[in-house]
Amino acid sequence: MATFGVSGLSSTATDGFLRSLADSSIIAFEAGFSSALPESFPSTIKSLCKELSIHLNLHLPFFFSWSDQLRINQSKRILAEGARLAAEVNGVAVFHLGYAGNLGFEGVRSVITSAIRETAEHVASMNPSSQFFLGIETSGKISELGSLEEIIDLVGDISSMRVIPVIDWSHLYARANGRFPRSIPDYRQVMAKLESVSSQDFYFHGSGIEFKNSQEKRHLSAKTCLPPLPHLLRVLEEGGYRYTLIVESPTAIEDVLWLKDVCKDPSAWIEFAERKMREVAQQATLD
Repeated sequence: MATFGVSGLSSTATDGFLRSLADSSIIAFEAGFSSALPESFPSTIKSLCKELSIHLNLHLPFFFSWSDQLRINQSKRILAEGARLAAEVNGVAVFHLGYAGNLGFEGVRSVITSAIRETAEHVASMNPSSQFFLGIETSGKISELGSLEEIIDLVGDISSMRVIPVIDWSHLYARANGRFPRSIPDYRQVMAKLESVSSQDFYFHGSGIEFKNSQEKRHLSAKTCLPPLPHLLRVLEEGGYRYTLIVESPTAIEDVLWLKDVCKDPSAWIEFAERKMREVAQQATLD
């Protein structure tokens, strides 16, 4: 079963915007918070999403770092505040791992593991009836923590039903400088790794992406097929997976409608995606 949604800053979640999602049969919204998190989820967003049967999730601010105690404390505070908001709406609190300074992933791995596990356990104990999750997202820059392998390792280390991997397929593509994922076997490989640590419903981000030197620059329409999402949808269909796919492109609603159309017969769109990738490769050669 597939659930499609879009992301956007919480400040853009107006009455008109949320009703436009409902009118397009889009039933999930990931609200982004770019600075301080509120004490509670904005009541106007929460009540309208409930009325429109739109499932709420949230994206935490990009202030995470684990390089010294001051930054660790700040990261733990944001994580706790985000988990509390997720518990309020029975949603996923998505976050990026941020930076490790000169310590590298292995140098901060145990600190991150403890912080996430303790936060999940504490918020769960305070909200025993809530179905919330902390979602660790892959990053689109190799200068940041958040490779697929690091996310898999952390989710495995924490081993909590409250902590899930969040795979942004465009971020994987940017980190790999456009070399991965590009094929059905590539997507199967990632899904096999995810299944090794998470047997729950999967949570994804998807769009096209512009990048340079394994660093993301900006999100693009999913129709650019950078990466080729029809290949992903084919793999998800053949595996019978349950998942949520949040689109983060500048044309998110249009892209969701297209992806829902692709979902009806992913195989029919494989050649379209292959052609798009060939066109990009040819243009790169000319440039």
